[in-house]
Amino acid sequence: MLKKLNNANRKIKLNMNQIHLEIDEMHSFVRSKDNKVWIWIAVDKNTGLIIAHKTGDRSDKSLKKLLKEIPKKVLDKCTFYTDKWKAYNILPNERHKIGKEYTRRVERTFLTFRNSCARLVRRGIRYSKSMEMHNIIIDLLVYFYNKDIISKFGT
Repeated sequence: MLKKLNNANRKIKLNMNQIHLEIDEMHSFVRSKDNKVWIWIAVDKNTGLIIAHKTGDRSDKSLKKLLKEIPKKVLDKCTFYTDKWKAYNILPNERHKIGKEYTRRVERTFLTFRNSCARLVRRGIRYSKSMEMHNIIIDLLVYFYNKDIISKFGT
């Protein structure tokens, strides 16, 4: 099932002349509040579609894993918008804009996730019992979020 979800998201069409990706990370928990897991996503600034997502820690290794999920033709042309977190220093300087004012859409996406899934609430008492289940929930959130955007705007 997850393979079908991922393939469905890959069929999204983007305007290849104007690709602007907002990238950010959000924390959640697996097994206990002591075990933080970071959800990384790349959102197209123009459409709001989530282009790629990955879970991991807050290091540049996790960012590299996220970047591998983004199609190469998108990576080669896009402009990146991020906050000042040090992991983003690996992005090419000439196509990288830094500042919270550039990440409004991705922050709004995380707010939508937090409002629709109790285990992602910042100070909630719920959390995933296993990493596998956590990843399934994130995959489903991304799939239905993108599906909703496509149905509303015909992207």
